[in-house]
Amino acid sequence: MVLLGLAIILGADATPNGPLANLRDWTFDAYQRYWPGSRSTDRILVIEIDGDSLRHVGQWPWPRDKLARLVDLAATARVVGIDLLLTEPDRLTDGGNETDAILAASLRRVPVVLAAAADPAGESSGRPVPGTTPVFESGDDPRPDLPHYRSVFWPQAALAESAAGIGLVTVPAGADGILRRMPTVTSVGPLLIPSFAIEVVRVATRANRIGLRAEPAGGRTIKIGEGSIATDNSGGVWPRYSAAMVIPSVPAGRVLTGEIDPAVFRNRVVLIGASAPGLGDAFETPLRLPQSGVLIQAQLVESLLAGSLLLRPSFAPASERLLAVVIALAATFVFGRIGDRTYALLCGGAVILLAAGSFGAFAAAGLLLDATLPVTALLGTNLILLAERTHREVQAQREREVELTNALREAELRREAETARQSLTIALDAARMGMWDSDLIAGTSRCSARHD
Repeated sequence: MVLLGLAIILGADATPNGPLANLRDWTFDAYQRYWPGSRSTDRILVIEIDGDSLRHVGQWPWPRDKLARLVDLAATARVVGIDLLLTEPDRLTDGGNETDAILAASLRRVPVVLAAAADPAGESSGRPVPGTTPVFESGDDPRPDLPHYRSVFWPQAALAESAAGIGLVTVPAGADGILRRMPTVTSVGPLLIPSFAIEVVRVATRANRIGLRAEPAGGRTIKIGEGSIATDNSGGVWPRYSAAMVIPSVPAGRVLTGEIDPAVFRNRVVLIGASAPGLGDAFETPLRLPQSGVLIQAQLVESLLAGSLLLRPSFAPASERLLAVVIALAATFVFGRIGDRTYALLCGGAVILLAAGSFGAFAAAGLLLDATLPVTALLGTNLILLAERTHREVQAQREREVELTNALREAELRREAETARQSLTIALDAARMGMWDSDLIAGTSRCSARHD
């Protein structure tokens, strides 16, 4: 029964979006809430197209020359990332081509990364637009494990040709809608396309290529120039969200009116995106705080630049399952061989040790090691062992009750037999006495007759 229960627990752990997977995600989210990361935010700044900006400048979309003005004002930045989809020409002004040309000129003067969005249902284009950075592979083919899309909504060709890079902003949320893992590379048909944040980091670090390498021990490594970023097999990374880290931001409307000193952009990574209600999508993070897409991208870029990513090692799932099996078997061997109180203390100590080790690994090195599976295996094994012992004890009690009932019945039968025997003996004795009396009377009668 223990082996069957352990197999059920391991099967539930391997089930995507199952109860154990949800418990593991909840635990990792709690770690981030109660042990937030601490790092500088001086290297990044967000220009938000918020509600106040729309009231002062006008409803979105704005003419492209206003967006070009934002880019020009942030010209001293290391890189400007525009987290807006610019797939169509500017149709808001009579001189639409002219405003597009103004923005394209700004993109040529300033290192800018544009956003593209993946389309899971569209037809594959077969080729990227100009401006995408190729991803060089080494090792086995990563495509089966990477997020895959059929096509992409690319930026307008004239803008794409002028940009320093293009990256995908599409991020698949978890089953519960929470953004925990962020992709670094996505497969679109036969192509490998970097994410928006990875492309921003590439341009910010002045690297000219991106590599994707399969590691012998499992997992993959993204190479950006001389730097490297460890990912899981699907090219995903875990940003370390922090409630204590507030990404600095300024309203786009105030930037356009000159209320913001352009010196604040110097040598920073600047992201431009929408956060106004109804314009910018709000996503939920492990901190259970809704944030706009541009602020989440900013946190990911900051995590990548600071090297402050959480790490879920490729060996972790197999190690956690092995530990669960060892703990379950050890509990089976020890159970019943020591006192119940000592056994309970050992189990309680094991649970505390597992939880403390998991949290300690997170706090010390940002490692995501799951304690919930071994703890569940230990508790589940104990429940099975207790149920089996209770069943045996109940069966033994029932057997003793049956034996006692049989013994009582046998004693009762013996008493009844003894009573019957005694009754028979008495009857026989009485019968013999009656016969003796008859003989005595008959003899007396004969004696009397002779006397006469």
